[in-house]
Amino acid sequence: MKISLSCVAATLFVSTLTPLATPALQAAPAPTFVSKADKYSIYLPGKPQTMSRSVPMPGMGQTKINFISVSKAPLSFVVIPMKLPGTPTGASLNQFLDGVERGFTMSTSAKLLSRKKISLNGAPGREIVVQAGQNLMRGRFFVKGNRSYQIVAVSPRAGQAKYRAQIAQVLDSFRITG
Repeated sequence: MKISLSCVAATLFVSTLTPLATPALQAAPAPTFVSKADKYSIYLPGKPQTMSRSVPMPGMGQTKINFISVSKAPLSFVVIPMKLPGTPTGASLNQFLDGVERGFTMSTSAKLLSRKKISLNGAPGREIVVQAGQNLMRGRFFVKGNRSYQIVAVSPRAGQAKYRAQIAQVLDSFRITG
């Protein structure tokens, strides 16, 4: 059975972000969280909670997804690493990133405000900003080999100027280490 990577991406995002519904360049601070298993590091403004969730994935049955989150009111940050069932390239890579983007907006009935193609040391990705109720969500998504990484910042829509630097600091600190 052929697995649609865009369905996998959308399912993953919807299932992990739903509980959280309640680029200025700066020098990145030292990482406060390093995952050797998932091959990434990131600075987070607090002690991250590691969580796991078993989610149904198209064509794969139940799959255990590990992710971390930090909430420092009124901001929340989530990192969702995932080992993919294959290595998306070319058109399938774009389909996968499209699926992540759809999952990101569908998970909270959000309105897409902006999107752009980005990369991190050669790993292709996307950055999108959506409005979900009274919150803004900024997400960066990257794919390297058979791994995907989703980094999400959730903040109040009101008073964005005072949160911009901290959000950029966290998002800009993310590194793929393997």
